[in-house]
Amino acid sequence: MRRQIVQLAKHDAGIGDDFIAYTLSRQGFRGCDRWYVGLGLVRRVRNEAGIKRPASRPGLRFKGRLTLGQLAKKLGVKIDWLFEQIILEKVTVEPNPIERRFLIDADSEVIGKLETLRNAAKTADSQRGAS
Repeated sequence: MRRQIVQLAKHDAGIGDDFIAYTLSRQGFRGCDRWYVGLGLVRRVRNEAGIKRPASRPGLRFKGRLTLGQLAKKLGVKIDWLFEQIILEKVTVEPNPIERRFLIDADSEVIGKLETLRNAAKTADSQRGAS
């Protein structure tokens, strides 16, 4: 799997870690502690191979759509948690094949579903802390 991560990252300089992780997970690759390829694994392999991450473009906007980073910020969650919800198919989001990134419609029901999942996770965390 290391070879595939390096090949994808080198082959297409604009491809993001989320797209690589999603692609490899859909091809049947797995992390050692989960049934999908996590973002952390992709980041670590890319860094170890000396491959720089695609240039961050914080001002980049897609009219009416949010990137995973923008959505994570809006929901107040970590991008890894957001990616996990997608890869575990708790919400249905496909990456945009042209932009090679996840783009979620700003008025999508996916955002409402993610808010519900976030709130449920916070409630469960607070109940565990109280016991």
